[in-house]
Amino acid sequence: MKKIILILFVLFAASNVRADNFGCTVMLCLVSPGGPMQFAECRPTIKKLYNILYNRGSFPSCQEAEGNGLTTKKGTEPWVPCADGYDTVTDDVNLGVDSMSMRVCRKVVGYREVKSHGEGIRKIPVYDQYNQQMRPEPHYVEVWHEGAQKGERFWYKIKRKKKKGWF
Repeated sequence: MKKIILILFVLFAASNVRADNFGCTVMLCLVSPGGPMQFAECRPTIKKLYNILYNRGSFPSCQEAEGNGLTTKKGTEPWVPCADGYDTVTDDVNLGVDSMSMRVCRKVVGYREVKSHGEGIRKIPVYDQYNQQMRPEPHYVEVWHEGAQKGERFWYKIKRKKKKGWF
């Protein structure tokens, strides 16, 4: 991670921050160890990024970084992965008139024998499960250097604008 931050810092410092390298400024702020809003200089940039993404705009690119062997990819993973051995399952919950789906992490921990009318004894699975959690910061930018198999992910959240008025 230190190499990526150093490379981005050098690119950022060498390119004089202007409106045309907004993407590089965004990248530098997103990789800040204390979060994208840690430094006062980043706050206007990140607020502008949130506004762009909130309005369905595209994530900015940084040609200077990509031209120097860095690659970036953006994505969204709203759910925290299940622990090892657990699978994600969607359970439909019927609440009388309404129904909803819940995501759970589940694994089989054994089997139980039950008597079934007309079918004799059968085995049904016994599960250990817990509700799958949503990520507090579901969006990410992945940055990696040329030749690397996998990059480092920097997570962020798009803050919704508060509406004024009654509704």
